[in-house]
Amino acid sequence: MGTVLSIIFVSPLLYLAQRWTNTSLSMYIDNGNLFACGSDFSEVSNRLCLAYLDYWNWLNRAGISIEPDKTEVIFFTNSHATQPRPNRFWLADPSAPSNTG
Repeated sequence: MGTVLSIIFVSPLLYLAQRWTNTSLSMYIDNGNLFACGSDFSEVSNRLCLAYLDYWNWLNRAGISIEPDKTEVIFFTNSHATQPRPNRFWLADPSAPSNTG
């Protein structure tokens, strides 16, 4: 899919992302980046999980899947931060059966 067609196709997803708080989405053809900001890693993690769920659901409805092997989370912090970065962070596959129900 060409760049222009890609932009037209995902424009509803980019519009959806505008409602997120302190979270944004950038895309280029078949690559996407979610960015989340917050006062601590817990807040960032919660925002990221909510945005990821919206993102995943939209892609799923459009017949597009996320490749888990190409998905990673990177936490950035300023040099004065006292809270350690999370050692692990997992974005669950929303289509997988839940063990909590």
